[in-house]
Amino acid sequence: MRALTAWFIRNSVAANLLMGFILFMGVITLITMRVEGFPRIESDGIIITTVFPGAPPAKVDALVSQKIETALEGMEGVRSFSAVSTESLSIITIRRVGGYNLDKLLDQVRLRMDSGIEFPARAERPQIDASGFDYPALYINLYGDVDQGTLHELAKRLRQALLAQPELSRLNVWGLQKQELRIEVESHKLRQLNLTVPDVVERIRASSLEFQAGSLKTSAGSIFIRADGKAQYAPDYGVIPILKKHGGGQVLLGDIAAIHDTYVEGDYRFRFNGQPTAGIEILVGHRENLLRISEITQRVLHDLRPQLPQGVQADVWGDSAVYIADRLSLLTKNGFQALVLVALVLALFLNLKLAFWVAMGIPVSVLGAIAVSGTAWVDYSLNDVTTFGFIIALGILVDDAVVVGESVFEQRSFDKNPITATEAGVARVSVATVFGVLTTIAAFFPLLVLDNPLGKVLAQFSGVVIFAMLFSMLESKFILPAHLARIDIDTPPRWLATRLWQTVQQAAQAALYFLRDLCYVPLLLVTVRYRYAALILFVSVATLALGLTMKGKVKSVFFPEVPGQIISVLLEMDRSASVELTRANVERIREVGEAVSELLQQQYDLDSAPVRSVFEAINSAESAEIYAELTPVTERPDIGIQQVIQRWRQQVGQLEGVIELRFTGSEEIGGGFEIKLASRNQDTLTSAGNALKEYLGTIDGVHSPRDSMAGTQAELKVTLKPAAESLGFDRQTLATQVGSAFGAAEVQKIQRGDTELAVLVQQGIEQRNTMDDLLSFHIRNHDGQWFLLSTIADVEQVLTPKTLQREDSNWVNVISATINRNVVAPEDVAQAVLNQLAPQLKQQHPGLDISLGGELEEMDELQGGLKKALLIAMVLIYVLLAVPLKSYWQPFIILAIVPFGFVGAILGHLYLDLALSLLSMFGMLALAGVVVNDSLVMLSRHNELVAEGMGPYEAIQVAATSRFRAIFLTTTTTVVGLLPLLLETSEQAQYLKPAAVSLAFGELFSTALMLLLVPVLIAITQDFKQLRLTAVSTKPPKEPPCHLSR
Repeated sequence: MRALTAWFIRNSVAANLLMGFILFMGVITLITMRVEGFPRIESDGIIITTVFPGAPPAKVDALVSQKIETALEGMEGVRSFSAVSTESLSIITIRRVGGYNLDKLLDQVRLRMDSGIEFPARAERPQIDASGFDYPALYINLYGDVDQGTLHELAKRLRQALLAQPELSRLNVWGLQKQELRIEVESHKLRQLNLTVPDVVERIRASSLEFQAGSLKTSAGSIFIRADGKAQYAPDYGVIPILKKHGGGQVLLGDIAAIHDTYVEGDYRFRFNGQPTAGIEILVGHRENLLRISEITQRVLHDLRPQLPQGVQADVWGDSAVYIADRLSLLTKNGFQALVLVALVLALFLNLKLAFWVAMGIPVSVLGAIAVSGTAWVDYSLNDVTTFGFIIALGILVDDAVVVGESVFEQRSFDKNPITATEAGVARVSVATVFGVLTTIAAFFPLLVLDNPLGKVLAQFSGVVIFAMLFSMLESKFILPAHLARIDIDTPPRWLATRLWQTVQQAAQAALYFLRDLCYVPLLLVTVRYRYAALILFVSVATLALGLTMKGKVKSVFFPEVPGQIISVLLEMDRSASVELTRANVERIREVGEAVSELLQQQYDLDSAPVRSVFEAINSAESAEIYAELTPVTERPDIGIQQVIQRWRQQVGQLEGVIELRFTGSEEIGGGFEIKLASRNQDTLTSAGNALKEYLGTIDGVHSPRDSMAGTQAELKVTLKPAAESLGFDRQTLATQVGSAFGAAEVQKIQRGDTELAVLVQQGIEQRNTMDDLLSFHIRNHDGQWFLLSTIADVEQVLTPKTLQREDSNWVNVISATINRNVVAPEDVAQAVLNQLAPQLKQQHPGLDISLGGELEEMDELQGGLKKALLIAMVLIYVLLAVPLKSYWQPFIILAIVPFGFVGAILGHLYLDLALSLLSMFGMLALAGVVVNDSLVMLSRHNELVAEGMGPYEAIQVAATSRFRAIFLTTTTTVVGLLPLLLETSEQAQYLKPAAVSLAFGELFSTALMLLLVPVLIAITQDFKQLRLTAVSTKPPKEPPCHLSR
C-alpha cells in the first residue's frame, strides 16, 4: 500500500480521475436507484392458500388444512407448520430452517402437493407462493353517487389502463361485490313437479354446456362440428327446459325460478368520503421504484378523469411515494446540514485547504458506497434504513482522514519537501488508520450474515456503512495525500477573508490548547496517580447504568414505532348486532373524525384539515374498517398522528354493540405484540385466552387485548333422527338437498369478457331468512315422498370459532394487543406475563404451552443471531488490534473501553427519555468502531514513544496529549454530524433518534473516559509488569513505578 500511496502522491491526475470516477458513478447510480420506504422483507417460508367455497372453518380444517399437513409431514428443511382455517379459506404457512435453500424447499412442497391429495370436489386448486410480501404503493378510489354496475365498469377500465403500463404489474381491485348469476327457485313449485334443487342443477348442466363434437376433413379444409351450447345471460337460462309436461309442452327454468344478473350476497358496504366507491390497490415489488409507480399512476389518472361520468371522481390516497419522498428529503436535509457542520468544525481547527479536502472525503465515501449499493449483486434501494446508515456514517467517515491530515502537516512542519513529507506522514499513521477502519468494519460485518428476514433488511444499515468506510479508507490513502502534497502551507494568506478566518482559527486553537493543557493534563495526572481508585469509580458508574436498565428505569423496545400517514380504525361488533347498527357506528366514527379534523384546523390555523380523506369498509355485520389519510407533515407541523388518534378515540366514546374499537397510526414491524397459547384442547385455549386478556387489560399502556378464537359464529347442526333411515333418507340426501337450497349449488362458471361469473341455484331469499324457513323446508326421500325437515331431522344451534389455528399439530390461540411504547415496553409486558401469569395458567390447564409470537418471537430469533454476531465481531476486532499492536494483551485495554461507550448510550437514552431499541444497538456498533479507533491511535502512539526509548510512564502523558487534538476532532465531527438529527422535531424522524443518541452520547461519554481510562489501564499494566520484573529480579527498576505521580 505504501508504494501505491507514493505513486498517487506523485501522480495527482490519477488521484483526481479516481475521485471524479467515484463521484460520477455515485451520481449516476443515485439517479436510477430504487426508492422505497422501509425495505421489503424477503420471504422466509412458503404459503399455501386453498379456497373451499361455503365451508365452515371446522370443515376447512378437517378436509383441507389437515390433509395438506399430513402430505407434508417429515419434509426436510421445515422448521414449523402453521394452519389458519376460516370460512371458505385455508392458509398453510411453512417456515424454513435457517440457512436452508428456499427454492429447494419450494420444489419439495410442490412435489408433495402434486402427489394425489384428495380434496373435496368444491375445493379449488391450492395456490403455492414463496414470493414474500408486496407493499402497497398507493390506492385509487373511484367514487360518486352512482350504482354498483357503473363503478364496476369504471374500475375495469381503470385496471386495464394501469396494466397497460409496463411498470405496473401487481394490483388488486377491491370494494366491488363479485358478480354472479343467481337462479332463485320457488320451493312449492319444485314440490309440485317433484323436483329438488339438485335435480334442477343437473337439468341446467345438461342443456348448458361446452363440448367439441369433432370435425370434418373436407377438400376445402377442416370444418369443426359443435353440438353444444352454453347459456350466457339470464334470458338464455330462462328458456332451458327443466321438465316435459304430460299433455305436451315443457316446463322452462323461467317458469319456476327468478333469474338475476346480480352480485354476491353479503352485508358489504364501501364508502370513500361518504360516497359509494370502488378501488384499486397498486403494489410495489422487489425491483420496482416507488416514485416511478406514483408518477405513472398519476399520468394514467390524468388521462382518465375527463372520461368519467358526471358526479364520479377518481382520487389517489395513501401514496407512499409522497410520504417516503418527504421522509427521505428530511433525512437528506439532515445529512446536508451535518456535512456543512462537520466541514465548519474542521475549518475551525485545520488549515482551510486541509479542512476542505478532508471534508471532501464524505461525498466521495457516500457516493462510492451508493455506486456499489446500487449494483445488481448488492441491490440495495434508497430507503429509510440505508439513508439513515449514511447519516450515522457521516461523522465517522472523516476520522481516518483527520488523523492522516494531522500527521502529514506535522511532518511537513520540519520536512520542507512536500512529497516526501506527505509520504512519511501517511506512512506513520497508515497501520493505525487502516486497522482502525477494519475494526469498524468488523463491528458491522457479522450483521450481514444474520439468517432472519427482518435481520437481512436491517443489515442494509451495516452494508452501506461498510461500503462507505472502505471508500473512506481508499480516499484517505490515495486521493487525500495527493492533494495534501500540493497545499502551500508556508505562504501567508493574501485575502482579507482568509486572514480574518485565520484569526478565528487561532482563537479556536487557543481554546483547544487551554482545554488540553489547563484542564485535561492536570486531570490526567491526578487520575493516573490514583489509578486504582479511578478504575473503581469508572466501573461503579458502568454498573449503575446497567442497573438502571435491568431495573427498568431505561425503557426498552424491540423496534420503535414508525409513524405512518394513515390512521387505521378496526371495529368488531357483537355477533348479535345488526348490520344497521354496524353501519350507524361506522357513520358515527367517520363524522367524529371529520369534526376532530375541522377543530384541529381551526385551533392550529391550518390551510386544510389534517384528515384529507376517509375510506370505510364494512365487511360484515360484525366487522368494519376505517382508514383516514392525513395531510403531509409539512402541512400540519404541530400536529402528530398520535395527537389526532387520541382526540378521535376520546370523542367517539362508547358505542352500542362494540366488542373492540382499535385505533392505530404506526407501522408494525415484525407483527406487533403477540403471545401464543397452544394446546390440544380448544376449551383450554378459550379459558386461558380470557384469563390472559383480562390480565393484559390491567397493565398501563396496553390497549385492546384480543384473541384469535374470540370471534364466534352461530351454526345449525342438522342430523337425521333414528327413524329417518327407515323412511328412505340418508346423510347424503339430507346434506345435498338442504345445502343446495339454503347454501346455493354451483351449476357452472361462465366467462363474460375478462369477468368470470358463477351460476348458482338456491331458494329465494324470502324462503331462507328464518329458523321457521328451515324447519318447514320439505325434503324428498328415495321413493319420491316429501317430508317436513322437522319430522325427520333434529336441528341444534351451536357457536363455533370463526378462525381455527394450529401449529405443529396443536390448536393455537394468538393473544394480541396494542402497546403504547411511551408508557410500557412490549418486552416488559411479555416478561410480566411469563413470570407472573404463565405459571398459574399452566397449573390450571395441564398441557398448555405459552410462547412468544409476532415481534417478540422475531426479537427472540434476532437476539440469538445478534449474540453470535457480537461474539464474532469481538473476536475479529481483537485479531485486528493484536496485529498492529504486536501484542496479545494490549487489545484488551482497548476492548475494555467499549462497554463504557455503551454506558454513555444508556445514560443518553435515560436523559432524553427514549427507549433502547434495535436501532440503538446499531448506534452502539458505530460507537464501538469510533472508540476502538481513538483508543488505537493513542495506544499506538504510546508504543512508538516507548520504542523510541521513552519510559513507559512518561510516554503515557506524551501520547495522551499528542493525540488529544485528533481525538477531540474525531469526537466533535461525529457528534456535530448527528446534531441536526438529534434536534429534529419532525414526527417522521423520531423513530431514528435512538441510534443517533447511542452514537452521540456514547461518543461523548466514552471519549471523556477513554482520554483517562486508557492511560489508567496502560499504567496499571505497567505496574503488573514492574511487579513481575521485581519478582524475578532483585535489581531496582530503572524508573520509578509511577513517573507521573511526582
